[in-house]
Amino acid sequence: DDLSPAETAQFTSAVVGVVTKFGGPTSHTAIVCRQRGIPAIVGVGQLIDQISLGQDLLIDAAESLIVLNADQPQQHIVRTDLSDSQSQIQSEPIIEVLGNAGSTADAEALNQTRASGIGLFRTELLFLNRPVAPSLEEQAALYSRVLESAPGSKVIFRTLDVDSDKALPFISGRHSDLRGWRLHKAAPQILQTQLAAISLAAKSTGKNAAVMAPMISTAHDAGEFAELAKLNGIGDVGVMVETPELASNIEQLAGLVDFVSIGTNDLSRYLFGVDRLASESAELLDGWQPKLLQAIKEITLSAKAISLRVSVCGEAAADPLFAVVLAGLGVDSVSMAGPAIARVAAQLSEISKEKAREVALAALAAADRKAARQLASAKLEQ
Repeated sequence: DDLSPAETAQFTSAVVGVVTKFGGPTSHTAIVCRQRGIPAIVGVGQLIDQISLGQDLLIDAAESLIVLNADQPQQHIVRTDLSDSQSQIQSEPIIEVLGNAGSTADAEALNQTRASGIGLFRTELLFLNRPVAPSLEEQAALYSRVLESAPGSKVIFRTLDVDSDKALPFISGRHSDLRGWRLHKAAPQILQTQLAAISLAAKSTGKNAAVMAPMISTAHDAGEFAELAKLNGIGDVGVMVETPELASNIEQLAGLVDFVSIGTNDLSRYLFGVDRLASESAELLDGWQPKLLQAIKEITLSAKAISLRVSVCGEAAADPLFAVVLAGLGVDSVSMAGPAIARVAAQLSEISKEKAREVALAALAAADRKAARQLASAKLEQ
């Protein structure tokens, strides 16, 4: 019926594809599968009853297509190794392309891509399936391995973020439903230990580590987080923009943080009041929704006015065409799961910033999500 992120994180190479009855395309289970290059189609509903035990399936996650009884699928498929395109592209992407990771293995794998660093390291995946929180020393050792194995010189650690589908056994009672900064306010020792561990890892490896806090709603909270991070010796501090309240008040962050990172999944969730696990409302979580595009534009303009860097680490950036729109809106960097980097980097290497702005303006003029994608695609091909 469904899988938790904790279960998905334990997959071995035996798992080559996933189909679930429930869940949405921006659920953390789908994200973990995408991160690990596992084709996944979630939220198929009653259609899953058509699949019998032992039946062969052909799963095309890009097209949300499941073929039953695919006797000889090999003769119908031409597989292109996207890594080959790296040697064929000489120019650099018009904005920075980074990778998302949740483990040291993910960080190491990014070295085989065109990622220039890690734009989102999901630290919560290190906490799953544990009866107690990892100690300061254990976390410092883990973060050191990430810093040493990551490509480039940039690693942005997102502090612990839990949700309804990422529950942690050692957080119970009234704190179990709190996310991001709200959990840290209620149980401050968790964040203090994490920041201290990241700082120790940066010092021991000589690498630069940045941090960002999830679920920040006010400038006051952003300032408190930044102060705590800097007291721990971390000099590059940002916040996630995931709530409409913060998205509407970016200018209040002036002088408090160094960058903002837009989480398109949760920002969509709160803009439209949709559960990320609800497959019935998946269209409202589509990055091409005009309201989300307008929100990203306003966030970027406000951030640039106060000299803040802007990144997008939500999964929407894994769509090469959407990445072009983001570049056209003024975003400085995008990050995504490793398997998507080749196509995004290739697309962003083939166009100019002026062309990207034209594509973004075309998408902004659309009345709905389908029209936004169609207009952007048409403008890109002109």
